[in-house]
Amino acid sequence: NSFPIFCISLLCAWQSAVFNGNVLLNNNSYHDIFHLFGGCFCMLYVICFISKKIESSFLGKIIAYVGEKSFYIMALHLFAFKLGGSILNLTGVQVNLAIETPKTNDNIWFIIYYLIFGLAFPLLFAFFWGKRKVFFEKLKR
Repeated sequence: NSFPIFCISLLCAWQSAVFNGNVLLNNNSYHDIFHLFGGCFCMLYVICFISKKIESSFLGKIIAYVGEKSFYIMALHLFAFKLGGSILNLTGVQVNLAIETPKTNDNIWFIIYYLIFGLAFPLLFAFFWGKRKVFFEKLKR
């Protein structure tokens, strides 16, 4: 929990990223194993430091909730992309629904739209899926 160590780790991780450039572990394409391990270790410290600082904040609670519902997000995000693309098609924006993931062409508005839709739909589904038991118990009475 030391801010100076955080700054040094961030600087080392940045330096490692600059020197290594593109790292492709699937192809065993990395330049220097020392920089790779050192940069990973430093970046892990940076991530842990930031997560400790935000864990009790509102943003930390949102991230924790999304983490709890990550199974639903992983299971439904492709369906949510298709649903979002269908809505765009209904509004007149032509989207190819045959491709697995949406083409955004680096359009920031499409990226934000699909990010929100890919998270919001699975989270809403998870919320209502959790409430179904209470709903059906009320119907039985």
